[in-house]
Amino acid sequence: MDITVRSQHGHIPGSLQDLTASKMEGLGRFLRTITSIDVEVDRDGRPNRSNAFLVRVSVMTPGPVFRSKVICDDPMAGIDVAVERLSRRLKEFKRRRSGRPLHSRPKTAVLGTSGGTSVGVPGDTSGSSADEQLSGLIDAADAE
Repeated sequence: MDITVRSQHGHIPGSLQDLTASKMEGLGRFLRTITSIDVEVDRDGRPNRSNAFLVRVSVMTPGPVFRSKVICDDPMAGIDVAVERLSRRLKEFKRRRSGRPLHSRPKTAVLGTSGGTSVGVPGDTSGSSADEQLSGLIDAADAE
């Protein structure tokens, strides 16, 4: 993973570059396919915000590019906010991509012959399989 910390107008101290690089390395734990991270710290050019900093972070992957833009008074605080935003986005992307549901899987309901419902137990062969019951429910819904 290649991490670039730069500024268009001005100089970034070495301590800020090192701290930024160490925080950006932490994003690699959320998504292993990150190829590079580009961090730009610059003064905000608006006249009403003379002492504000603009922090732009781009995380490049083989698929989508994740970006965050923060305007703040302290560049380190802006980097912290950008890392927090990107970590949330990367976690959500990984969760959606994995196909895992957000919450744990609910227990399957097995319809009994007495008309009541019971919770299916893994390894219980007394009832019909959940696939057969699901296809029966779908067929019944289609018939209506």
